[in-house]
Amino acid sequence: MEKIVLDPKEEAYSAEQTDIKLCYPPAYVLVHLYRTKAQTLKGLDDGVVPLAPLTKPFTIRMSDGKTKTISGTQLPITPVYAFTDYRSQGQTLEHH
Repeated sequence: MEKIVLDPKEEAYSAEQTDIKLCYPPAYVLVHLYRTKAQTLKGLDDGVVPLAPLTKPFTIRMSDGKTKTISGTQLPITPVYAFTDYRSQGQTLEHH
């Protein structure tokens, strides 16, 4: 991850604070993708892309049989790195 850009409605905080409670999801997160074919965006380094929070509605069935629709918002981030065992043969991996 390169940088977390907070929602403009968030209260200011100081760099000395170790814990910060957010009231809103971040505006976006900048992540660096290695070995990507993504187009470089103006103002960002090669391989850096913004990820914005997604909001998805969910319909749930209550115990009385009625349904309610609610929505959840989260960043679409799953930390992962994978490749096949065939590709890994004879490689030395750098730590990033």
